[in-house]
Amino acid sequence: MDANDWDQRYAAAELVWSVTPNRFVEEELTALTAGRAVDLAAGEGRNAIWLAGRGWDVTAVDFSQVALDKGRRLAADQQLRGTVRWECADATAWRAEEEYDVAVVAYLQLPADQRRAAVRRAFDALRPGGTFLLVAHDSTNLAEGTGGPQDPAVLMTAEDVLADLGDRSFEVVRAGRVPRTVEDGHGEQPARTAWDCLVRVVRLGRGAPAGIPGQPGIPSVVSPCNAHPPREEADNPCPETVRRSGGRGSPGPRPGPPRRERPEGHRSHRSRRSHGSQRS
Repeated sequence: MDANDWDQRYAAAELVWSVTPNRFVEEELTALTAGRAVDLAAGEGRNAIWLAGRGWDVTAVDFSQVALDKGRRLAADQQLRGTVRWECADATAWRAEEEYDVAVVAYLQLPADQRRAAVRRAFDALRPGGTFLLVAHDSTNLAEGTGGPQDPAVLMTAEDVLADLGDRSFEVVRAGRVPRTVEDGHGEQPARTAWDCLVRVVRLGRGAPAGIPGQPGIPSVVSPCNAHPPREEADNPCPETVRRSGGRGSPGPRPGPPRRERPEGHRSHRSRRSHGSQRS
């Protein structure tokens, strides 16, 4: 699907996605001090609006103008402490005009070369010390989970995303797969588990080697369970983890019990410039 196809899909429904933020975006970013954020492939802006409600000044980027217009109307109905600037652009070609404290990429499902371009653009928009957060349908979900894209070419693992960052300097906070319990919303079907990929890294100062802990103001590599205090024990599953300190580590703890929630859905489309599928 291209941008025109997505414009038509957004125009045909009141809302394609939920108005509430993605649970992993909320869990990972709640404790951060508000600043400037970019939500790349923002859709109708659920994560961007949530961030703005917490005082962030957010740039919401998507290639569907209809989706952005819907997000703008949703934001206008709320008392936001921060702001949202809506920008129509392809995630693989977008160029930042300023530095950000946080870059969010949620359910951007693209073939590897296009995903790599979008991941690098999001990361490169960060200031040193800024946080990059990606959530997506994990490659293992195809055989072990439920829902999401059925095309393995647009699925990924945490290892894939870390490799996308190349020789950029960063510190891993969390990286692995996380369980998400999916319900049909009507109680007619038993709950099932979907597997998502979660990567959270902090950009190091320019010129610093990748994976070196102990930089001023930068956390050392931490285990996923200790990355931040749990709000509720059942709601804080530990991801199966890749740990990096000058290289790849072994998987971390097995995940805890998944939280029950409604389906995340996925969004697939073709870039204006090249083929692919994009975004949940």
